[in-house]
Amino acid sequence: MNYTFLFDECCFLKISLTKKQYTDSRKGAPFHYVARLMKGSARIRSMGETIRLSPGDVFYIPKDIPYESFWSGSEIEWYSYGFSYFPEAEHMDYKIQKIDCDDGLKEELIALPTSVGVTSRTLADFYGVLAKLIPQMAVDEKTNEEGIFRKSKALMEKHLDLTISDIARECHVSDSTLYSMYRKVCGKTPNTIRQEILVQRAVLLLSTTDRPVQEISDTLGFSSTSYFRKILKSHTSLTPTQIRKERTNMF
Repeated sequence: MNYTFLFDECCFLKISLTKKQYTDSRKGAPFHYVARLMKGSARIRSMGETIRLSPGDVFYIPKDIPYESFWSGSEIEWYSYGFSYFPEAEHMDYKIQKIDCDDGLKEELIALPTSVGVTSRTLADFYGVLAKLIPQMAVDEKTNEEGIFRKSKALMEKHLDLTISDIARECHVSDSTLYSMYRKVCGKTPNTIRQEILVQRAVLLLSTTDRPVQEISDTLGFSSTSYFRKILKSHTSLTPTQIRKERTNMF
């Protein structure tokens, strides 16, 4: 087995086995995986569904999704590309699946190195292949409360200017449904989570820059500096001045 790691953020392997193997990953995958089975056969079981793999099949396993895998054959071999960063944070609802792609793209995938150190070029080539695979991947239609929570929170973190209604629309649910899901999942409202995200950004900006308070307030989209101070105080019990004085203790 050859493998390479880059800052614990990716794991590219060529795996070869000579006997059956069972892998228990019911605690969840540590990475997202895109892989191609070269020899043998496999079954991957997750959340009541099973996919069957034959030589040549390309497949995807999402990060943190629990699964079990069963590998069979006198010779078993596959190329596996594990990665932490998924480039579409708003669309994390891809399921475990076979990816129907052409032979040229399959060859591009396994042409990526697995036996040398991962470099910036390696990662660029990998994400180039991944960008071609993503449009051919199926989205999991079983939208659940946890999935919508993760998706909506990722939207809040990436797009600070979106309103709660905008986020609900992107998640294909009503405002009231989004509020109900948040109460069930985390016991808070979307507005509270959004405020927490903005406060985290505010604390970071106050602690690492000398930008004026009004400028930070405007950058984060607060309606006024007084409202910004009020929200900051309610979440941290500190004023902007106190945060800046305590920056050494907070980081």
